[in-house]
Amino acid sequence: MSQSIDLSKFETKRVKELRRIWTSMDSPDAKVMYSAAGKMMAYPSGKALLPKAIELLDAEDMTIRRLMFRTVARNAYGNYVTVLFDSFGNITPAEREQVLQVIEEKFKEEGAPSSPTQQKIWISALEKLGREHQPTIVGIMAYLGRPGTKWVTNKIKSHVETISLGAIQKLTAFPENTRKRLIKLITQRSLERKRELIPYILDIMDKKTIRCAEPFLKNGNWRERVIVATRVAKIGLTFCSGIVMDIIADSDWRVKQALLENINIAESKFSALMRLLGYVATDSHARVRGAAERLILRLGAEKCLDTDLETQRKRIERKFRKQLLRAAPVNKDVDSAWLGVEMVEEPTIPFIDETSEGDIEGLSLEDFQDTESESASTESVSSTTSALLAALRGAKAAAERDDSSVALAKALAPPDTEATIQDKIVEVVKRLSKDLGNDVPLDALKKELASQGVTPEEFEEALAELERDGMIYQSGKGTVSYVDIDL
Repeated sequence: MSQSIDLSKFETKRVKELRRIWTSMDSPDAKVMYSAAGKMMAYPSGKALLPKAIELLDAEDMTIRRLMFRTVARNAYGNYVTVLFDSFGNITPAEREQVLQVIEEKFKEEGAPSSPTQQKIWISALEKLGREHQPTIVGIMAYLGRPGTKWVTNKIKSHVETISLGAIQKLTAFPENTRKRLIKLITQRSLERKRELIPYILDIMDKKTIRCAEPFLKNGNWRERVIVATRVAKIGLTFCSGIVMDIIADSDWRVKQALLENINIAESKFSALMRLLGYVATDSHARVRGAAERLILRLGAEKCLDTDLETQRKRIERKFRKQLLRAAPVNKDVDSAWLGVEMVEEPTIPFIDETSEGDIEGLSLEDFQDTESESASTESVSSTTSALLAALRGAKAAAERDDSSVALAKALAPPDTEATIQDKIVEVVKRLSKDLGNDVPLDALKKELASQGVTPEEFEEALAELERDGMIYQSGKGTVSYVDIDL
């Protein structure tokens, strides 16, 4: 009996609070009205106040109107959902987006309706909105069960061209198994219809879904394959099979280099990295070998996911000692003190102040005369120095005399008929780089080689071979550059 009395008092108290909020919304005092509107939006039993909130969705006061839209968004169900979305014409697109975010947050924290009928009501209202709200709509669909998943699936299948970048990011809100199916589907459709989505799809892939990127490696160009390799590296390697082996077996050295240079060691397993290095440490391309040696050196300074530094250092020293000693002087930004070998700096050539020929003071016989104060060793050094200076002056004079004749001989010499088309391309790119900068326009390169008798077919074939060998790379749209690197 006492419990029923307490419950009755509690209910009476809540009803009085609801009635007070309801009547305060009609108060002529703006302060009282705003206070009541704020309480209404956060009230636990807000569904009881929905009729009053719906009534004020077209209020003249903008503040009251915004608060009422949020109140209805947090509590709407059944027919109230339709009324809410039909009233969206009373607010701006930015305010509509804020209301949708309130709905998404509510579904995430408190749960969405589980009834298929209620879910279909929400989906029917949401699909009437414009594309500018697509990311938030997809995020809400993630909480609307099978009907929501079906809506997003049909959207990707039929209209992948209209999928926005923000909507792709929202696919991560779906449960794991559903997310994997959706990522696999959007990967296939983007390869067929909209390849511009590839980098954004890769951004939402993790260790469990990265295998969905395998079609990019099989059907993509080298730039797309580099993006895939970079993403695989950044999420960390816990295995050395499947997509990782596809990258290692890639015919383009840039793909393997992207994998090695971007590996997230902290999220990788040491055993997987050791197996990877076993394949690439002896690669035929110098750049890939250089990236592999840097990774070996990093393994002595950065801890992997499943081991400690001491264990890593022992194993890489035992297996890759030669590569470590070769990588340490080149990669000075990586700690190599643990190797126990002092890396001596390469000797530098001392600076010699060159003076003009007019400033050089000539030698006279007096400079070679013996004096009583000079020792025998001083005489020897002085005579040697004089001889060297004389020889250098003679060589310089001879070079200046022969310079014009050598230049003339080179100009009159017939062109080198033994030079291949690849050699001609490299020579022309080097020459044009001096005048045009590092990025040489393809049109200028083709025109120069055409004057030397190179056909367009021969040019394309030779340029492709130079790109494969890493001598030339396309630095931009319609430009190429020469790879000038000291390995």
